Amino acid sequence: RFLQLSSTAQRLTAFDFAFGPRYIVVNIPSTAVDAVENDRVVRRYAAIVGDPEHHSPELQAKVVAVNINPTWTVPVSIIKNEIAPKMLKDPTYLQRSHIRVLNARGEEVDARSINWASERATQYTLRQDSGADNSLGSIRISMPNPHSVYMHDTPSRNLFANDYRFLSHGCVRVQGVVDLAAWLLDGASGPQMSKDEIDQKIASGEREEVRLTQHVPVAWVYMTGWASADGVVHFRDDVYHLDEASGIAE
Repeated sequence: RFLQLSSTAQRLTAFDFAFGPRYIVVNIPSTAVDAVENDRVVRRYAAIVGDPEHHSPELQAKVVAVNINPTWTVPVSIIKNEIAPKMLKDPTYLQRSHIRVLNARGEEVDARSINWASERATQYTLRQDSGADNSLGSIRISMPNPHSVYMHDTPSRNLFANDYRFLSHGCVRVQGVVDLAAWLLDGASGPQMSKDEIDQKIASGEREEVRLTQHVPVAWVYMTGWASADGVVHFRDDVYHLDEASGIAE
């Protein structure tokens, strides 16, 4: 356990995090998201993070906006490894999933005209319409970073009840993300917008980007061992085997 704490501490030394009066921390091994205000955790949410083949990265970024009723642009890796095989089996898959195919000029293309067995299939942009079936759910929290990951809602909210929540392709799904969005938009960091107002905008079906007036720092960290403010030490499984990479044997 000492070595587990030591490995976590070594990883954190690489961080030069811009702590401020308000910030967000995602601890990947504990599948949890903390909203911190004046050095106190004021909100804590269950999360779904990257699976062992698609790690959620350790990173620092800043939340710049909340996207309500977002569209989803499908990553190339998912087009190649998941969408194309599904289209070969079921040519109606994209239509049923409300995913449009766009060419390099942004023009919509008939999915049936594409050879999904060809590498050229990945040269198209696939964009899923906003709505109940959208993979991002109703909220996307924009935090530009080199890994192109972010925090968002999900239509599969039943998965938050699982003890094992390493299930995503790298982005972080947040239980109660509307509440987190309201915290970001409570007037301290952005335009005042209550949870009820956000719910009303979601119900309207209209897409909207609400930009924060003050960006909120966010850190995704990989802590398998840590002590909380009350002095209790916590440990989590090393699902990504990063402690082992640091020389810690199971």
